[in-house]
Amino acid sequence: MSEKIKNIITYVFLFIILITAIAAVVANLGLFGLDPKSNFAKTTLGAVLFEIVTAVVGVWKTGVLRSTTISATINFPDNELGDIDLNPNACFYEFRDMKAKIKSTGKLGVVWSHGGWECRFPSPQDQHDSILLKLTEKNGEKWEVRPFFPLTKEVHAQKVKKIQN
Repeated sequence: MSEKIKNIITYVFLFIILITAIAAVVANLGLFGLDPKSNFAKTTLGAVLFEIVTAVVGVWKTGVLRSTTISATINFPDNELGDIDLNPNACFYEFRDMKAKIKSTGKLGVVWSHGGWECRFPSPQDQHDSILLKLTEKNGEKWEVRPFFPLTKEVHAQKVKKIQN
């Protein structure tokens, strides 16, 4: 299910909870013309509590609150911070499933920061997916970050060895 659909469902569900909560308070105040001790007034508070618990569990299970972007710091071996000059237009990510099958690819956002190179990319749909980064310097040198999981904040790049013919 796409993020947009998940968000719409969440907002509709929260709107229903809000309406039920308002109805429960109004019924308990007797503004519906009902006796505050009626069955409707008594059961609405339980319904609101049930809806709130269901909403929290539903939001947690579907991952709607998950971050939409991930960032990580890229470390390069045996190099000074300024030695690597990445080409932002030639850096890509791959999302892979548990069997190392490529699920999707895209352009990686890389920026130079106070701690070195940092990258940003969208969060994978499944938190069990691994991420592989393919980096290219402006001089053509290629680097790769071995597969890592989304919550990793610091990754290590390795130079891609050229194949000799």
